[in-house]
Amino acid sequence: ASAMSLLIESIAINPSTRRCDKGRLCTGIEKRRREALLWKSFQSIPILDGIYSTYKLGPKASKTSEVELTNFIDSFENFLLVATDVMKSKEIDIENLSWLFSDFFVLRAFKGFSSAASNANLIHLVNLLNMKEILSLLATSPNPLYHIDGIIYGAKTFVGLKPTVWGQDLFFILGILDFDKMALVLGKAASFYAGYGSRYDHRGMERWLDACSNPTVGLTWDETSKFRSYDHRFSLSSETCGDKFRSLYDNYMQKFDDRRDLNRATEEIGKYRPVLVATSLVVGDGADDWRSANEKYRDASTFDFSPSYDDFRIGYFGQEEHLTKTHEHLQEFYADRFRTQRFHPLVGYTWQEVISTSTAEPTLSSGTPLNENDGIGLGGWPDPLRINVAYGLGAERVVSIVARNDDHSYPRSVFALLGAPDSLLDDLYSFDVESEVVKEISEATGVWCTNWGGFSSGDQGGLFEDSYYAPFITVDPLLSQASNAVPKASIRSCSPTLGLQ
Repeated sequence: ASAMSLLIESIAINPSTRRCDKGRLCTGIEKRRREALLWKSFQSIPILDGIYSTYKLGPKASKTSEVELTNFIDSFENFLLVATDVMKSKEIDIENLSWLFSDFFVLRAFKGFSSAASNANLIHLVNLLNMKEILSLLATSPNPLYHIDGIIYGAKTFVGLKPTVWGQDLFFILGILDFDKMALVLGKAASFYAGYGSRYDHRGMERWLDACSNPTVGLTWDETSKFRSYDHRFSLSSETCGDKFRSLYDNYMQKFDDRRDLNRATEEIGKYRPVLVATSLVVGDGADDWRSANEKYRDASTFDFSPSYDDFRIGYFGQEEHLTKTHEHLQEFYADRFRTQRFHPLVGYTWQEVISTSTAEPTLSSGTPLNENDGIGLGGWPDPLRINVAYGLGAERVVSIVARNDDHSYPRSVFALLGAPDSLLDDLYSFDVESEVVKEISEATGVWCTNWGGFSSGDQGGLFEDSYYAPFITVDPLLSQASNAVPKASIRSCSPTLGLQ
C-alpha cells in the first residue's frame, strides 16, 4: 500500500495528465482517464512485477514449484555457511562476498529451474536481498549457526515453505529483503510517473495518453496493452498501447542517472497530495526493551521481549497539517476507537523511510528504529482498513479494497506477541462481534471484494483481471453505476454483518 501511495501521488503531479491533444488543457474527465490509465500500467513495469513476484513466491505458484523453492532456500543457506567460514578466515571481505553472491545463484540456485519466469522472479529477489547486513551480522556473531537458523526460518516463512510459528524472534530476525534498496528502486519508477527530469519524454507521454486513455476506459491492463490506435494524429498505428508504454518507460530508466536525477523516494511523504501511511510502533519503555533485546539477539544471548501493550501505537507518516486534521476528525467522530486512542503522528520522513518501515513486517524484517520520540517501527499490519483515516483527510467517498475470507489472523497473532489480551483482539478484528473491523467496513462508501491471495505468482494476469471485475458492494447512487456494482453480497469479510446474524 505504501508503494502504491507513492506511485499514485507521483501520477497526480505529472503535467502530461493535464495537457491534452497538442497542449490544450484537459477537461476534468480527460485528466481522470489519463491518471486511471497510468494506474493500470503499474502491472506492466518490471520493477513492480519483480517485487510483487518476490512477495508472492510460494509452493502454490504455478511457475515456481515447491521443489524449486526448496532448492533456492537450501542454496541460500549453503552460501551463508560457506560465507561465514570464508569471513572467519579473512580470505575475502563482505563487499566482495556480496558481489559474488549473485554469481553463485546464477550458477547454482537457478540450475534446473523449470521456466524462464521462475528464473526472472528469483533474479528480482536476488537483486533485492539484504546480503550486506546479513553478512555483517554473521561476520561478528559469536554463534553464526544460531543467526543462520533464524534467517533461514524467516526466509522459509517468507516464501511459504514452512507453517508459521509465532515467537519473539520475529521482531529481531534479519529479513532477506533490503527494504531501503527496494524503496529507491520504486522511487525511480515514481520519478518516471511524476515526469521528473530533462530525460523524460513529455511529448511522447502526452501522445500515448491522447491515443490510449479514452478508447480503453473500462478495459483491464491486459486488454489495454493489446489495443492499437489508428487515429492519424497519434503515430501509434505500428505499436500497441502496451508496447509504446514500455518503450517510454524503458528509455527513461536506461537514461536515469542515480547521481544526478531526483529519486522521488528521497522526497517527503505527502509533499504534493494528502496521504498517510500506517505502521505499528512500540514507544517509551517498549522501545527501550526492543533495543535491549535486539543487542542480546545479535550477541546470540538469551533475551526476553515482552512489552506492555500500553506502549503500542499506530503511527501515521504524513505532513503535519494532514496528520493534525485527521486526528482531530477521529477525536470528534470516533473517540472510542482504538486507532484514535493510539494515534501517533510521524512527521518529516521521506518516502524511502516510509516504505522501508511500513513494508518491513515481522518475518520480512527486524524492527526499524525511528526518531527518538517515535520509537521502533514494526510494520504496517495493525490497521488493515484505514477508512475513517481517509475521511479525516477530506475524502467524500471511501472505497475499501478487501480480500474475501480475510480473517485478520496475521495482525491478531503479531499483536498478541506484543501483549494484547484476547478481549482486545476480538474487539478489533473479530467478525463474530461488532468489532472495529465490522464497524469500519460498514462505514465505507463501497467495498471492492477481491480474491487477493487466491492466485499464484505465476498468474498475475488472472489476479488483476479477477480483481478488476470483482464484486463492488455499494448503494451509493454515483458508484452504483459501475458495471460490477451490487447492493449486497454474501461474503463474510466484505459484508461483515453476516457474521453477527
